[in-house]
Amino acid sequence: MTDRRRRSLQVLRSPVLALTILGVIGLWAVTLAGRSLLAPPAWVGLAVVVLPYLYLVASCWCGILVLRRRWRRTALLLLAGLLLAAFLQWGGGWLTSGAEGAGQSITIMSWNVHRPGDWGRDREAQLACVAGAIRAASPAVLSLQEVSRKALRDLQERLQMSCKWIDYHGARDPAAGGLAACVPEAGAWRISLRHDLSLPPGWKYVYIELKHPEGERFNVLTLHVVPPHLGQAPAADMDAAYRSFTAAFDLQGQQADKVLAVVEGFRDPTIIAGDFNSTRDAALHVRFRDSLVDTWQQAGNGFGATRIWNDWLPLRIDFVYASQAFSVVGARVGSASCSDHYPVISTLALD
Repeated sequence: MTDRRRRSLQVLRSPVLALTILGVIGLWAVTLAGRSLLAPPAWVGLAVVVLPYLYLVASCWCGILVLRRRWRRTALLLLAGLLLAAFLQWGGGWLTSGAEGAGQSITIMSWNVHRPGDWGRDREAQLACVAGAIRAASPAVLSLQEVSRKALRDLQERLQMSCKWIDYHGARDPAAGGLAACVPEAGAWRISLRHDLSLPPGWKYVYIELKHPEGERFNVLTLHVVPPHLGQAPAADMDAAYRSFTAAFDLQGQQADKVLAVVEGFRDPTIIAGDFNSTRDAALHVRFRDSLVDTWQQAGNGFGATRIWNDWLPLRIDFVYASQAFSVVGARVGSASCSDHYPVISTLALD
């Protein structure tokens, strides 16, 4: 028996190393499945949400195994494979920077404001905090999620904005949570068209067309993709919880397909902004990036977390996508503390 074959058998007979190899292969498989399955099983969808952290843990574990002389070569190969896969998955976004657009500069702010003043909290303080953060960013276009009509009226008075609003289910209840797309009344852009559009299952999103006095036009879609949660399943019923998550990921895929089909019919440049309740590694974002630009990936710096889940796990689930007709000049995440989400602020140039 050759030395190479003997070493291979020793690796396979080591439970720790064998499990590590299987784990790394499984992580690669989840990465590919997450990118390709628009309606993944719950366990794949949940793994994709925390995929960067899984890679971090696996890489640290392989690094520990490298220190063991007996498994060094195999562990180094596994670590190299993990780092290469991570670079292919995320490296492009870290190497890009904003462009210098020659056209009309447009700042868009997208923010899930978490129902300011509607949850029994200090209404005045919450609305003042939200209004202050919007005023500081001074966006030409504002996309809001989880805002009631009552709260929006207050913000409109404070900020002098013109808006299109709809609640999530189209009931037009002023106290219900909903979506809004706004522009400053003193700004150059005017809302020339405004509609609420439908997504499955009975879900709504907002469309506006903006027009400049010089004749330029572009579209803005404000979107809040359905969240995966356990609300429809008893906590003790794991099978029902699994089905609930799987159904939610399926709906997210359906909603993404519907939005992209609508955008394909537009002649003018388009911006899609909102809370996607999914991270960039999900298949729906792969599809969005096939025809649109993720402004953070193009011009942002760092991880770009917009939600700290359970106050300890940073996730990027809020996005601004733009047509290729826009140059992405810059992108940043705001630091406002009046919501459980941070706003995404992107500066674009309409070429």
